[in-house]
Amino acid sequence: MKADIQQEATALFGSSALALFEKGAVASLLANRNQHLGSLLRAERTLPYLNILYRMLLFKRDYELEPLYDDIYRAVEAAQSVTADDYDPDRFRGDMAQLAEWNLLSFRIEKQRLRGYRDNRKRKFRYRLDTETVHFLEWLEQRL
Repeated sequence: MKADIQQEATALFGSSALALFEKGAVASLLANRNQHLGSLLRAERTLPYLNILYRMLLFKRDYELEPLYDDIYRAVEAAQSVTADDYDPDRFRGDMAQLAEWNLLSFRIEKQRLRGYRDNRKRKFRYRLDTETVHFLEWLEQRL
């Protein structure tokens, strides 16, 4: 089923595009998209969300595909304080949870060794942008 929709959508870019269009095949273009990208643009916190996602794109371009949670927070803190009154770790945690819930990014737990008896960090989270999110951010850049 999914493969059929994908073939139909791909065929829209070929020589039979007009015939497929007349059969209503354009609907297949919407089949595999993340519907929450629209939520991102309509959200009250659009700019803070975009700050996080774009900074993660910059990490990716610098070959850091899965930055650590703390590194992302430190990297966006200055930009977020320009656009928001008080941007603290709790607000950042909520923003990251919302972006993960919308499947715009994903995370995994990285277990690390303890570095010493005072080091109580047993887990760290690494975040990765979804491929569709990367394409969306690049599309926004092209609009500039």
